[in-house]
Amino acid sequence: MVHTLDTLRRGTQARIISIDADPDSVRSLRRMGLREGLTVEVMSHHDPMMIRFDGCCLALRRGMLEAVTAYDCGHERAPMDDTGPRDVPAPAIG
Repeated sequence: MVHTLDTLRRGTQARIISIDADPDSVRSLRRMGLREGLTVEVMSHHDPMMIRFDGCCLALRRGMLEAVTAYDCGHERAPMDDTGPRDVPAPAIG
């Protein structure tokens, strides 16, 4: 399903389809690393929202993320809270 990044819930992964904003905002988002085809994960749904991609986290105002359209890949990672990933115990062996 296609959404803008500002509407996605915490823990959701999404692949960016397009960035539709004024030229200065598009340039700023691209300088921060956002681009078509990039998969991001929503880490916090507050304002500013925190997203993770390519091994880094970025906090952006929801208004900026309204311009980023993405395909919702679902919840493919371990459960998250607003402080980041929780430790998930390893399965028992034996």
